[in-house]
Amino acid sequence: MLLLPLPRRHRRPLLLPPGLLALAWLLWLGCMAVPQVRGVGLQHVMEVNFLPLDPKLDLPAEYRTGDYNLPYSSPATIAAFRPWQIFAVTGNLFEDYFALRNAQAVFHHLQVDPNHDRGLQVHFSRRASYSSLVQLLDWCNVYSMKKYWVDLRHEPTAFYTFTTKSKPIKKLLPPSPLNLIMCASVVEINNDRESPSWLEAQLQLWNSDWRNSVLLLLLLGAASAYRLGWGWEAH
Repeated sequence: MLLLPLPRRHRRPLLLPPGLLALAWLLWLGCMAVPQVRGVGLQHVMEVNFLPLDPKLDLPAEYRTGDYNLPYSSPATIAAFRPWQIFAVTGNLFEDYFALRNAQAVFHHLQVDPNHDRGLQVHFSRRASYSSLVQLLDWCNVYSMKKYWVDLRHEPTAFYTFTTKSKPIKKLLPPSPLNLIMCASVVEINNDRESPSWLEAQLQLWNSDWRNSVLLLLLLGAASAYRLGWGWEAH
């Protein structure tokens, strides 16, 4: 019987093995690449307020006149308010797809050329999906539509949005130091923000949301590098 010698075993503490250095930087690269992945964007939450069904309940007086009274008007009054482009969401997947695409095109036209009295109506049948309504409300935010409401008082449930032709305004004096203390003067201030530079984008990693994760990755990387260097010196 041939006895083989047992392999010599080296005991060492299992603390931050050298391979953890590569894993730490791999996690770092993944965190840096996630915001740049195509199709992954910043998510938003939009709050929508609905007026009470009864106009006599908790409704300020200014909401009972002019355009604000439209949600409580009859369908005939709303139809005569201005020209409308009307679409219907019935619950049929094929028909709803084209209806929503056409509605999105109308949203785009209302945003590009808002200086007209026109609007959009979308009627919902009982089988329509709730996601269609959410999509329309999201487009109001995307296309900067400020005047819209959902009619829950009449059948069928309908979504409305419209634009109003602006009224001509009097020509104002150009802004000057003297006009700053006069009434009816307008001073235009350019508040456009330039796109952040590469340095500013990197500094955003040090905000309160990313600071702890970045420091932890740097600590793991430094400890692994020290451990790896100490192991090489020992051998």
